[in-house]
Amino acid sequence: MDKYNKIERNLKNQSKFSIFYLILISLIVLPLFAFIIEYIFNFSINLIFPQYSYFVMIALLSPLIEEGGKITAYEIYLKRGNFQDNILSIVFIGFLFGLTENLFFYFGAGSDFTTAEIIHRVLNGEILHSIAPVFYIAGKNSMRSKLLSFMLPVTVHTVWNLLIYFELNAFFIYLFSLLLIIYLIIKIKRL
Repeated sequence: MDKYNKIERNLKNQSKFSIFYLILISLIVLPLFAFIIEYIFNFSINLIFPQYSYFVMIALLSPLIEEGGKITAYEIYLKRGNFQDNILSIVFIGFLFGLTENLFFYFGAGSDFTTAEIIHRVLNGEILHSIAPVFYIAGKNSMRSKLLSFMLPVTVHTVWNLLIYFELNAFFIYLFSLLLIIYLIIKIKRL
């Protein structure tokens, strides 16, 4: 009986550590890492191609760095658990990452925002950062290629950034979100 109580206590302590790990990584480590790496790359690209540096960051480097960081944190964190727990964990990582990214953005931009812009940015950031990494799990469970399953969230992030970069109407951005959510629901039900 004492053996089972010890196992139960270990599981409870492990789950508390796991939640602490997720919060620490998602709120502090990943955003700081992405911010520093993106700053270094942006500075380098700006020296070589100053007129294209913003586009290259949005279309190529930010999705690779940010989704790669979220997927790496997920892979380190979760080698166990059922499918639903895995989905919730990666959504949680993405949500907290998006929250911190928005805070960096607000502090960096000063007070040049209207309330509507803040709400739009929060909705966009949280939807994107919560949905995109789920494509990694969906791809990982249905494809044999790890590279393809990694490229799914990177592609979603890139398309999203390009929709915003080319200033397409918010309707298209939210339609894209709705289509992604519907696709994920169908995909997850099939697994």
